[in-house]
Amino acid sequence: PPRSTLFPYTTLFRSLAGSNIYFLKSNEQAVITLFGKHVRTEREPGMKFKLPLVEKKILVDTEGIRRMEFGYRTRGEGGYDDVLAEAVMLTADENLVIADWAVMYKVVDSYRWLFSVDSQESTLRTITEASYRRVVASHSLDDILTNQKDSIQLEIRESLQAICDKYDFGIQITEIGRASCRERV
Repeated sequence: PPRSTLFPYTTLFRSLAGSNIYFLKSNEQAVITLFGKHVRTEREPGMKFKLPLVEKKILVDTEGIRRMEFGYRTRGEGGYDDVLAEAVMLTADENLVIADWAVMYKVVDSYRWLFSVDSQESTLRTITEASYRRVVASHSLDDILTNQKDSIQLEIRESLQAICDKYDFGIQITEIGRASCRERV
């Protein structure tokens, strides 16, 4: 056949192949859906293929540590803004404490992260704050500010991980970091 009649087919083939062949990095998982329903999760790095037009890929970084801040927000230029509504808590001995902290986590199962819970970030923020408040409310101000702060952070991390596991979140809590903690006067 003449070259001019093959051109549209060649162009169509290239555009379909180009948008459906992708490379998966070692720090990623690709969740593939067919008409919105999960059909497979690609976990091994390398060249992958998905069906044109009907399959969709969602890439999820499974190695990077994600951070969620409570009681403050870091600004781009290096400063931070206080968020007192999240920071003020009641202790077991009925004192008020202002605690700024962050939770660090990573996605270990992209399918569960995407499909087990709606609004993942919002849900994680809610259960993290609830876990932190529950643990702080069970300890005295002195314990929180001095000799028990490391064990309290561990208790919070274990409590939060247990909730995430119960709801099949697909994440691992790597650290609860405390920026500051002080008595509210």
